[in-house]
Amino acid sequence: MQRKHTTYVAREHREVTAIIGRRGGKTRLAALIAVYEATRDHKLPRGEHAFILVIAPVLKQAQIAFRYIRKYMKLSPELSNLVAKARKSEIELRNGITITCQPCSQITVRGDSVVCAICDELGFWKHEETAANPEREVIAALRPAMATLTNTKLIKISTPCRKEGILWHDFQEHESLPYAVWQASSKDMNPTIPDEFLKEQEHENKEDFRREYLAEFTDSLVGWITWELLEPCVMRGCREFPRVSNGTYVAAVDPAFSHSDFGFAILHRSDNEHINVAFAARWTGTQNAPLNLESVSIQIKDVLQRFGINSLVAINIVFRFFGSTSKRQDCSIVNFGLWITVGRRSLEI
Repeated sequence: MQRKHTTYVAREHREVTAIIGRRGGKTRLAALIAVYEATRDHKLPRGEHAFILVIAPVLKQAQIAFRYIRKYMKLSPELSNLVAKARKSEIELRNGITITCQPCSQITVRGDSVVCAICDELGFWKHEETAANPEREVIAALRPAMATLTNTKLIKISTPCRKEGILWHDFQEHESLPYAVWQASSKDMNPTIPDEFLKEQEHENKEDFRREYLAEFTDSLVGWITWELLEPCVMRGCREFPRVSNGTYVAAVDPAFSHSDFGFAILHRSDNEHINVAFAARWTGTQNAPLNLESVSIQIKDVLQRFGINSLVAINIVFRFFGSTSKRQDCSIVNFGLWITVGRRSLEI
């Protein structure tokens, strides 16, 4: 079990992380918080406006919570009187606060004052630094938007996913964080879920059951090395170690052609058999800005020369990349002078 019990002082928290199982009422809870904060006095200067943001990985998901909010506002005569205008994804109140839903984006959250942000299904936001809107950048853009107002709230709520990102960090570091982090199973939050249904789900797949209904982080969504083993080996903020004279260097490449990342790494094995990642890089293209393979190949060439390497290790599909790219006369990859080794096959470029 991953339950880590901590007793919190009964006080109002400006920030909270809630790790809750599926069908545990996360979205309804988020909607109630949004409605409550919309009716409070946040000391808005006269004439100014502020927002309550419901943010999710995609707009369709954010609109689920927004529908609950609209329903709560409509069913209460007192709350209905506060509504000045109601639109498809926005409710403007007479007190200067607007409730709106949107997908996670570090751009759209900038510029406006925010009294409350509901970060729904945070565990499924993009974690990678190279992503279009990595979660840390979105959260970092939200905090200044709350700085000058009172009683602001940052609510991070989600079912657990991978052992990475903000949700996993908060779970691991909850004892040292200045805000509350709570973890609750689906049954704890919603006792109406039939026991028979939960037993069926557990029987079908125990790992999925632990993650989806017990709100536990599992290893089923990680690669061949678990994060607990990998994390102590990571030096954050360091992407390259200077070249040294002893030991052996090996370079490897994993090209991307459609929707995946282009990966490149250099490993160093010292004379005492210790292995380090001496250099690592990743390139990601989008539909609007496809990956420039020529530019990537030039960058790889520069790094290889810096480390004195003249060969690469790769998977079979690398022949497709280097074969098509090297035909272009204007592409500097022609001048690599490298041997690409794939199993027993080799290609000189």
